[in-house]
Amino acid sequence: MSANNDTIKQQLHQMINVIGVVCLLHTLSKEATIMCSNKMLQNTMMKQTW
Repeated sequence: MSANNDTIKQQLHQMINVIGVVCLLHTLSKEATIMCSNKMLQNTMMKQTW
């Protein structure tokens, strides 16, 4: 019984780790996308003013 509980705890910890990594990557990619779009906007604005 205790061994079964240990494996369930390990699986939960692994799932939590995976979810944490996915959330971190998602946040980073969102920030990168925002940065890229901001640069694109700045570039187009500069081209229009010239």
